[in-house]
Amino acid sequence: RDAFDAVLLDLKPLLAAGITKAEGVVAAMAALGPVIALTGTLDATAEQSLKRAGAIDCLFDEEKTPRSLRRSIRYVISAGGAHKRRTPRLFDPGTGLATQFLFWEILGLAARRAKRNRDFFALLLVELGDLPPEGSDAIGDTVMQVAAERVSQILRASDTVARFEHHQLAVLVESMPRVEDIQIVAQKIMQELAKPFPLGDIERSFRANLGIALYPTSADNADMLIGKAFEALASAKGRGKDQFVFA
Repeated sequence: RDAFDAVLLDLKPLLAAGITKAEGVVAAMAALGPVIALTGTLDATAEQSLKRAGAIDCLFDEEKTPRSLRRSIRYVISAGGAHKRRTPRLFDPGTGLATQFLFWEILGLAARRAKRNRDFFALLLVELGDLPPEGSDAIGDTVMQVAAERVSQILRASDTVARFEHHQLAVLVESMPRVEDIQIVAQKIMQELAKPFPLGDIERSFRANLGIALYPTSADNADMLIGKAFEALASAKGRGKDQFVFA
């Protein structure tokens, strides 16, 4: 049969009978193209087995939303599609930061860990405005690299900073339950990004805004958290530059 761009494979009946048959089906289908497995319930062991068999992503029932499907499609694109079987890029070549692909993995693990441990974490989405279009020159990479260094200085070693889009940083702050503490972090980020950025012989300031989503009060899964963070970011941008908003 012809290769496909991607397939949603409902493995719930096979998983009910045991993991071995499901792995075999995934391996066979993965030879033709990227497989997104539907697993029914959250089972980390089964998910890892299916991914080893060739599934590019797994979705359980609570994750079967339009955002989840878009996330999985992004995984397919990052993995290169059916005809470009390569390892997904984990680090952004322009800045050395984790890529959006890797951040989705980290965020998904954080959500599952927090759900299991009844823990809390915050997702902060930072956007710098007035940057050149992606690929036009090196200014965007330079600015985002400096921004990431400034943000990282505020955070703990256990927190994560990634380049989410060309002009966006995604920040994961785990095990910080007090909203007041997250607010302090956001204020410090805004203060750092308000400083001029060195660009060769000149310095230039850029508009910055920040949207914050909290687990589990804003949302209780990775996809909805990203959506809530984007909504908060849009609200912050509507208020003017150097603003942050909680979802």
